Amino acid sequence: MPTSRAPIDRSHTGQPLARSVPNPHDGACTPGAPHYLRIAKTASTSAIDFIRRSNCVQKGYLKRAMEFHGDIPESDMQRGLRTLVVMREPCDRARSTLAWWPRVTLPTHPAHNLSSLHQFVTFAAELPWRYPRAWKGATYQRVIALAWEQSRYINNCTQVLCHGPGLEQAFQQLCQSSLAFPQLNGGDRTAPAPFATQATLPPSRSSDVDECKPVRSLYPRDFELWKTHCSLQAERQGEQVFS
Repeated sequence: MPTSRAPIDRSHTGQPLARSVPNPHDGACTPGAPHYLRIAKTASTSAIDFIRRSNCVQKGYLKRAMEFHGDIPESDMQRGLRTLVVMREPCDRARSTLAWWPRVTLPTHPAHNLSSLHQFVTFAAELPWRYPRAWKGATYQRVIALAWEQSRYINNCTQVLCHGPGLEQAFQQLCQSSLAFPQLNGGDRTAPAPFATQATLPPSRSSDVDECKPVRSLYPRDFELWKTHCSLQAERQGEQVFS
């Protein structure tokens, strides 16, 4: 008997994806170490690997590392759960997802027909934003969660690290470890290399600013959060910040 598929939520088709976890009602965050939340296409495979090898949880610098992209403890976050995430420049993340989808889906999957950020935005806007727990699997993990907005993982109790050349040092400081932070599962098909020297940077051509406009329209809250937490750091490290 074929598995019954959950209906697609198309209520936001063509509309910005701007979902965020509400801040705690009293504004207070729980004491203690934060929980690492895994946002797809933000060097999360590398982060999980580093957290394990550095014994970051065992040392008490992190409370827990949630290893599934869809694990967003929204109710706990609304009660003040402290969390930690890595944010990636939204247009750069969309490019990485666009390159990654064909590598983890069957040749018949519609992701293989996408070749531009405009097509990515049209496709991502029609994806369901939530599946029942029974759907935790290849489709959910490899396609749907990769397109979720980063703002879904962030509120005022979230510590934000920034994707880019400084990420290795940030994790080394967090976990008090001198271990290297390798690039794993790179969406740009580059050969393995230390993440600090191999980070994917947005191209500097002026035409790419226009190319990213559809991504900005889809993820307005992500661009706001990137500007708040990471744009100054990105400018210092030589990345282009899309305004």
